[in-house]
Amino acid sequence: MSTTKTPIKTSTKNPAQAVVKKPAAKKAVAKKAASVAVKPSKASEMRSLRFFLSDDLYSRLVLTLTTLESANDASGHHFELSETIVEVVDEGLDYYFIQPVKVAKAGFIVEQSATLGLVGVRRLMAPVIKSVLSRMDHKQLNSIASSIRELMK
Repeated sequence: MSTTKTPIKTSTKNPAQAVVKKPAAKKAVAKKAASVAVKPSKASEMRSLRFFLSDDLYSRLVLTLTTLESANDASGHHFELSETIVEVVDEGLDYYFIQPVKVAKAGFIVEQSATLGLVGVRRLMAPVIKSVLSRMDHKQLNSIASSIRELMK
């Protein structure tokens, strides 16, 4: 597996920058968020927070979407799509949570606890994703593929 990352899109290349902040009181954070929150008027002005995929996963995602979109009946490809989505979510959880914990040098026990916690999340999440996609028809699966393609821009 390649370790090179292919960008989907992100506002920062360092996942720890947005995560490593001093803790603040909940009320102060909520008040500040409310004063800063601005509703963008156009889709191009909307804020996003995305991450980088490995070249291997990116290639498999593109192949899966292309296969699904070109099929006469996309429902036959729900398993491949669900497996790929689970892997994308895994990489996202690693990028946004595990890597910042490592950068923070929180210690071996904290890192292991974080990793173990996400293993539990995956065990719960993967069957739900597979179950939901297995119940979708051709049109619905193509809608999911279209949404993923939009995120990849």
